[in-house]
Amino acid sequence: MSSGKKSTGPGEGFISFLKKHGVIGDAEAADMSSTFSEGREFLQRMGKSLAYLRTNAASLAVRNFPRIELAKLSFPTEVVEIFTRDEALENWCLAFSEDDDGVHIAVDNNASLLFAFVRSLELGKVFKYHHAEAGDLRKAIHRAYPKPKKQKAKKASVDGETMVWLVMTILDRALQEDGVKTIEIETNKDDISIHVLDVDGQSLMEMPAAPAGAGINIMKALKVLAEVDPKVISEIQDGEVVFQLGVSDYKFGLVVGPTKHGEKAILTVK
Repeated sequence: MSSGKKSTGPGEGFISFLKKHGVIGDAEAADMSSTFSEGREFLQRMGKSLAYLRTNAASLAVRNFPRIELAKLSFPTEVVEIFTRDEALENWCLAFSEDDDGVHIAVDNNASLLFAFVRSLELGKVFKYHHAEAGDLRKAIHRAYPKPKKQKAKKASVDGETMVWLVMTILDRALQEDGVKTIEIETNKDDISIHVLDVDGQSLMEMPAAPAGAGINIMKALKVLAEVDPKVISEIQDGEVVFQLGVSDYKFGLVVGPTKHGEKAILTVK
């Protein structure tokens, strides 16, 4: 029959005996109890270390772990995530299954067993090691972890007023050439080309390329200046571009319409 008394370890019993007979006070008893607790935790950690060495001593000495073929294995996510993808690649180790014997880890001759050992202590789990060829292990690691998603580069977002100002600046620069009659602006997907022509259709200059992705927005801004529908790209529209930049006044006739891969605008100096 149980006496109902709480069982204590030999250390706690000894502390109680000293306290009962007035050898130590409450504060001293608390300090001794804390010291005994730390000692127990240390011994428990040492016990885990000894168990690890006892289980893996032969393999650690000669890297003679059981061979494992990884090519046809599937990898449960909850087991694989014992290591991160970067940890697995850096330390050449892959957790591939777990059962009553422990967590099964594939390693090769370059693996950091110390890293794996520390992780096993952190998790309080027994690791069982298996030897895999370096190439097979690397392929398995890439297969076990989802590939990081590549993020598409975001195109610069430019507000409408800025694009209108850019168009006016482009036209102002084009008119710095002598004998300008027409300016042709053509978009091809995200690219844009700008040609400045004289009255005979001869090229006076080709403007520097605009930033990648700016073509569509430049064409929209041009339509806004001409007061035609900026959303329409499937039909020909004509209008007039009139603006002032600094002390200069500008006036162009505009025809804009679709091409095979974008749009083309022809501005005629008036």
